[in-house]
Amino acid sequence: MLSRLLAKPVTGKSSYDLVLKGATGVFRTKEGQAAAWISFESKMASAASAALALMPASAARKGVLANGKLKPLLHEHYYEVINILGQVFNNSGKMHVVLDDIAYGTVPNELQTNDIVVYEIDIEGYGKGLVSLVALAA
Repeated sequence: MLSRLLAKPVTGKSSYDLVLKGATGVFRTKEGQAAAWISFESKMASAASAALALMPASAARKGVLANGKLKPLLHEHYYEVINILGQVFNNSGKMHVVLDDIAYGTVPNELQTNDIVVYEIDIEGYGKGLVSLVALAA
């Protein structure tokens, strides 16, 4: 899905490392309950955002501010990346979630769980990093 979105080759493999700090897209049910999240390491959030915007990889390397947040333009593109990736949570027919917010830093306490799927991905020309996905509610 990410490869099609970015129009670039993206490879991935399972990882046992965790993304505990980065840019986390928080998905909620219509009742406002936290239901799922996707978190990219900050450098990967910047890389995916830059690739979506057809910016050079050098822009991605400069896209993370000192406080760990993405520069405003990259933040907008990251929101779109996460919003589209969030479709994976809606395919089961059991729940429908919408992207509520992008949180930076440590994954919020209400979202922490042991049931995390982690991938190490490589966006061709932009680099490697970790992505975590979690569905909290069924």
